[in-house]
Amino acid sequence: MNGRDVALVPLCAAEGGDASLERAAARVLERVGYRVTLGTGRACCGWDAWTQGDIARAQQEAGQWLALAPRAGLLVTLSPRCVHMVRHVYPGLLPPSYRDRLQEVAARLVGWHVPLWERRSSLPSLPSRSVLVFPGCGVLAEGPFVRPVLEVLRGVGVRPDLVSDGAFCCGGDARLQAELPLLADALLARLIHRLTRHRPDVILVSEPRCQRRVREGMRAVGLDIPVLHPVMFLAQALEEAT
Repeated sequence: MNGRDVALVPLCAAEGGDASLERAAARVLERVGYRVTLGTGRACCGWDAWTQGDIARAQQEAGQWLALAPRAGLLVTLSPRCVHMVRHVYPGLLPPSYRDRLQEVAARLVGWHVPLWERRSSLPSLPSRSVLVFPGCGVLAEGPFVRPVLEVLRGVGVRPDLVSDGAFCCGGDARLQAELPLLADALLARLIHRLTRHRPDVILVSEPRCQRRVREGMRAVGLDIPVLHPVMFLAQALEEAT
């Protein structure tokens, strides 16, 4: 990967908007040699509006997201959902006047796993732990996302197991929760049963909003298995190892 400058794209409120997660990502990326800056302003990529069929609002939010995207460096987001929106939805959603800016941003935008995978050899070995990885149903089909995440974890001595059945969903979609709340709750209960079958040390959930749902599901059944974003897990493990 060319260059050492990384610009972290802040998550919107719908995706978590968690400054502590962004700081953790910055620490891990700096640990492997990147210069990290945090973009200013939180804009939604338009996922909720798009999935709910509100095209006008989705277009507005997409335009705002592009306007706030940092102008230099590798753009790194902590949500694979945002990468999908920019690369696969924006081209058909936005008018031609956005084409040049969209192409420029899409060429620089990657998920958090890409820069870490490129420099995974710079990460130290960590104490062996059993972790269960749930990528989120929205990205389960994305082999280019799942494989590097597992390789980064294995490279630091973690034993990851993958929930790879695309039928599992946390039921966190905003439209599903609004229109079919009982189904959303049933999907979450089914997922929690699957995640807790082997009682891992930690559950890693790659989508911030899915992470919140899984954490709520764990509390509902009285289990205290930690539920973390993989970046937060790595940041905490690296701090404990120093």
